[in-house]
Amino acid sequence: MVQRAPLPLSVPLSGATPALAGDAAVAAGERLSTRVKLAFATGGAADILGHWLYFNLADPVYSSYFHLSPTQIGNVKAATLLADAFAGVLFGWLSDNTRSRWGRRRPYILVGSLLSGLALPLLFLPSRSWGAEQIYAYMLLSAVLYSPLIAAYNSAYQALGAELTPDYHERANVMGYKAIVQKTVGILIGAAVWLSGLPLFRDPATGEIDSGKGAMAACAVAGCLMILSGVINVRYVPERYYQTATRQRATGLLETLRSTVSCKPFLVLLGVGFSYAIPTFAVDPLGYYAGYYYVLQDLHSSQSAYGMWGVLKLWGGILYTLCGVAAVYPAQRLVKQHGKRAALSLILALGIGAFASSWWLYTPAAPWLVVVHTGLCGFCATGLWVVLPSMTADSLDYEEQRSGARREGAFSSSFFWATKAGMGIASILAGQALDQLTGFRAELGGQQAPDTFFAIRALFAGIPIVACLVALGLLRLYPLSLERMRAIRGELEARRGAV
Repeated sequence: MVQRAPLPLSVPLSGATPALAGDAAVAAGERLSTRVKLAFATGGAADILGHWLYFNLADPVYSSYFHLSPTQIGNVKAATLLADAFAGVLFGWLSDNTRSRWGRRRPYILVGSLLSGLALPLLFLPSRSWGAEQIYAYMLLSAVLYSPLIAAYNSAYQALGAELTPDYHERANVMGYKAIVQKTVGILIGAAVWLSGLPLFRDPATGEIDSGKGAMAACAVAGCLMILSGVINVRYVPERYYQTATRQRATGLLETLRSTVSCKPFLVLLGVGFSYAIPTFAVDPLGYYAGYYYVLQDLHSSQSAYGMWGVLKLWGGILYTLCGVAAVYPAQRLVKQHGKRAALSLILALGIGAFASSWWLYTPAAPWLVVVHTGLCGFCATGLWVVLPSMTADSLDYEEQRSGARREGAFSSSFFWATKAGMGIASILAGQALDQLTGFRAELGGQQAPDTFFAIRALFAGIPIVACLVALGLLRLYPLSLERMRAIRGELEARRGAV
C-alpha cells in the first residue's frame, strides 16, 4: 500500500517555520506559534462538552424530572464510561496504525466530532409519557451507543496533543492553553441546568417545566461547538510525528497494550489518573444531592429548589472558569521552578483542602457558598490537567527510548481508560451509597432524615480526600525529572534526528 503524506496546512508552528503536517515543518523551532496552540486548545471544547455536559445534566433531568433512582443513573454512567474507555483504547490503537493522506489523527477527529455533536441532544429525547422502564432502557442504550462516537474523537485528539512538541516546558504551556479554552467553554456546562429550567420549556398541558427539552436545547448548542472545534483541529493543527510513524511497523492491539503497561512512568501516571478520577466523578452526583436536597431543603416546599439550583450551577460554572483560568499561570510557574512531580503534588494537596471545605461551604444557612466551593475545585482541577497530560507526553519519549516506537494514541487512550474506569467505579459507588448507605429517597425531596444528610455530606467530602492521598503516594514513584527528560531527548535525537 502506497503511503501518502498528510495534506499541508497553512499555519506556522514557530515564528518563522511554515506549517506542514509532517515532521520537517517544526524542526526549525522549539516553541509552537500561538495560533497553533489556540487551534489545538479549541479542540478541548469537543472533549469537555462531549463528556461532561451529559453527566452534569443526567442527575437533575433523569432524577428530578424523570424520577429515576440514583442507582439507575449511576449504573448508566458507569456503563457509559466503561464503553467509552474500551472504545478509546481501540480508537487509540487504530489512529496509531492509520496511514492516510490526511494523517493518523485527523480522520477520527473530524468524523468523531461530527457524529458526537449531532448525537448529543438525542441523549435527552425521552418523554414523561413513557414508562419508567422505557426511560431507563433508553437512557442506558443511548448513552452506551454514544460513547464510541466521542471516544473516536477524544483518542485521536489527546494523541495529537501529546505529539505537538518535544519540549518539556512547552508541553505544559500547550496544556495551559487547552485548559483555558476548556474552562471558558465549561461555562455552558455550569449554565446547562439553569437553561433546562427556563420557563421557555414549560409544558402547556401540565404547567411543569420540561427539563428534558431544555437539556436537548443546551446539548444542541454544545453539539454545534463540538463540530466547529473538530473542524478547526483538522484544518490548523499539524501531526508532528507522522513521518516518523510511517517508518515504524504496524503493531497488533495486544502487543501495543503489553508495551504500554510495561512502561513504569506511564503506569504511575495511570495510577494517579485513576485515583483522581474517583473524587472528580464522585463530586458531581454527590454534590448534586448535597446541594439540591440538603442546602436547598427549605425551598422544596415552594417548588423553587430546581430553579435556585440552576442559578447556583450557573454562577458556580462562571467562578469555576475564572478560578480555572487563574490557575494556569501558577501551574506553569510551578513546573518551571520545581518540576512537574513537585507541582502536581502541591496541586493535589490543595485539592484535599478544596474537597474538605464542602463540609462548611455546603450549608442551608448560606446557599451561595456552594459557588465558592465550585470555584476552589476549578482552581485545583485546572492545575492538575495542565501538569498531568504533559507528564504523559514525557512518558512517550521514555517509551520511544525504550522500544523505538511512538504510540501516542495507545498511551493517551490508556490514560483516559484508567481515568474513565475510575469514574465508572465512582459512579456505581455513588449511586449505591446514596441508595444503600445514606437512606436517600427522592420522593421525600428536602425532607430527608438528618442521618441521611450527614452521610451524604461525609461521603461528598471524604471520598475525594482519601483518593487524593492515594494519588500523592503513587506520585512519589514517578521517575522523570527535567534532567532525565533532557538526557532522553538528546539520545532520541542522536538516534533518529531532531523532529
